[in-house]
Amino acid sequence: MRTTVTLDPDVEQLLRHATHGSQQNFKEALNDGLRRGLAHLAPAVAAERFVVKARPMGLRAGVDPSRLHDLADDLEAEAFAATTRKLRKALKKLSSPTPISFSTPTTPRAPFTGNRRAGGPRCSPGSSRSGSAPS
Repeated sequence: MRTTVTLDPDVEQLLRHATHGSQQNFKEALNDGLRRGLAHLAPAVAAERFVVKARPMGLRAGVDPSRLHDLADDLEAEAFAATTRKLRKALKKLSSPTPISFSTPTTPRAPFTGNRRAGGPRCSPGSSRSGSAPS
């Protein structure tokens, strides 16, 4: 369609700027800009309907597909029980019937120098503290 359009100077400048760095001519830049600017007003095109194609699952006779979560629960419970049995066996091996002996430390400790009261200095028996006696 051919038509005459009067463009504002700022719109013309934007179109010239769009054509300057690209391979588009003025007409292509104008059409592209109008398409992008008016695209939100166009009616939405209905997407092609998605259809799920059914395929055979290859289940054994007697397996109800709607109850597969029960099968998963049973398998998980069996795996948990097997792991628990393995851990109990390992724990029994670790807890041996041999007696455990406790020995005293080989490094000597510093001698006791007196009583320690909350917030007070250490004093040896027989040494005096400065200050007044408790009342």
